[in-house]
Amino acid sequence: MRFKLFPLVSVLLLASLALTGCSKFNARSDSQVASDVQSKLNSDSNVQNKQIAVAADKGVVTLSGTVASDLERSAAANDAGQIEGVKTVINNLQTNSASNSAAQSASNMDNMPGMNMSTPAPAPHRPLATRSSPARSSSAKPSHNYSDNAPADTTTNVASNAAPAPPPAPVTVTIPAGTKVSVRLTDPLSSETAKVGDTFRGTLDQAIMQEDKVVIPRDADVQGRVLAVKPSTHFTGNSELTVEINTLDVNGKSYQIATDQWDRKGTGRGKRTAATVGGGAALGAIIGGIAGGGKGAAIGAGAGAAAGTGVQGVTKGQKIELPSETVLDFQLAQPVTVTPAATRNR
Repeated sequence: MRFKLFPLVSVLLLASLALTGCSKFNARSDSQVASDVQSKLNSDSNVQNKQIAVAADKGVVTLSGTVASDLERSAAANDAGQIEGVKTVINNLQTNSASNSAAQSASNMDNMPGMNMSTPAPAPHRPLATRSSPARSSSAKPSHNYSDNAPADTTTNVASNAAPAPPPAPVTVTIPAGTKVSVRLTDPLSSETAKVGDTFRGTLDQAIMQEDKVVIPRDADVQGRVLAVKPSTHFTGNSELTVEINTLDVNGKSYQIATDQWDRKGTGRGKRTAATVGGGAALGAIIGGIAGGGKGAAIGAGAGAAAGTGVQGVTKGQKIELPSETVLDFQLAQPVTVTPAATRNR
């Protein structure tokens, strides 16, 4: 019976030696493992920092360096765990926010009353190691999930506690078309001196409200321009002035707006001018005829016309004068969306 078992034992022993030799032959070197991990990190779009240091020692891979976020840190550890031959991943990657928060916390502690300013800040905690994810054969021994001396990682909690709350989104309000816009002039306007295209300044005479809240406060700055102007003249028709508002300043921002047009026409002297000039010419002709016949009549007619012109110079058309502090009313022709300076109750 003993001689019958000897060949069987010999076969099993040879098979075991063959498997051991194959396992040693197929074992991957540390440099190969580290190179594969680095290649995996470089190809992962979730890992923005491509300068992560990778060290491999008998299946234990250590990652070190700084990344932008916890998501990037976790992605790097997951990539390393997928490489063949990796048993354990020690993730020593630090996040920028955690490093800054830890430094700020140490500075605040040093400035607290009663704290010893000469006491050095404690060394940062080593982060947790990450367990590798690829499946291993049932004959492989399970490895520890964490390095033996790595304490719990608290830098993430420090960062989340120290991070300020994000600022609230700005509130915008749309003012509908047809809204009344009362403007008090800062710059005076005159039909005698204004020109088409001239700009002028003013302020809101009344606040613009929405649902009993101030959207644009009284005295907000506005700007307008001259669209048409006609001065009072000796012979031609009425004076005229047409303006609009095109710019509104709210909370340090300028908004382009469109309003209806404000216009005014002065009283003219057209008919009276023609009668005065014609009458003066006729009277001059009569005087000239008495004085010396045809030639004198021509001279007298010219003199009479000149006299008529002089009368019109005294009685020319009405001017349009808008002094500073004059209030003009407009309406929005198009809606405008603004960020109000304050939304307080009236």
